[in-house]
Amino acid sequence: MYLVKAERRGEIRPQMLPVTERRAMAEALTVALAEDQLRVHYQPVVDLIDESIVGFEALVRRQRPDAGLVMPGDFLSVAEDAGLGLALGRIVLELAIDDFGTGYSSLTHLREFAVDVLKIDQSFVSGICERTSDAGIVRAVVGLAQAMDLGTIAEGVEQPEQAVALRDAGCVRAQGYLFGRPAAPETFDCVILPAASAAEG
Repeated sequence: MYLVKAERRGEIRPQMLPVTERRAMAEALTVALAEDQLRVHYQPVVDLIDESIVGFEALVRRQRPDAGLVMPGDFLSVAEDAGLGLALGRIVLELAIDDFGTGYSSLTHLREFAVDVLKIDQSFVSGICERTSDAGIVRAVVGLAQAMDLGTIAEGVEQPEQAVALRDAGCVRAQGYLFGRPAAPETFDCVILPAASAAEG
């Protein structure tokens, strides 16, 4: 999922990196885990009816001493290939199928995993007011979720009109820069529950 996002931004996909570079990155991640260089930032999830905060999404970043924060798209696939996925999972637990409708997410995941939320990818959210196809996809995902008794959360909401369109389409929870950027937990004026319970508010 992060690979698809990176590709859409025009970044080099991690699997295209040379083997030596991937190995070096894996070794650096092992050091990062040992030296507590991973940080969890939280982004508010809001109710689109009254814009109250109903939960937070936990997002992992690597805090490099010499280069600041490193975003997950730059290291997650390498971490998985290096067998570090479980170690990362102990730091951040993730309650949803992210970016549903893109990349590696599929209908089979709804059968195979204990899923209670579908995340609507920001590429559809960004075009919901301009393209009827994107609006139709959003409505289809919401309808599928409702049919399977699942919740939906739209990501990447940046404009008020997008929030209105999502609400009209039946999606009542969202996150994005319109409501708040990912930030360290101490910046919020409330208690953030452990990641495994965060989506429940």
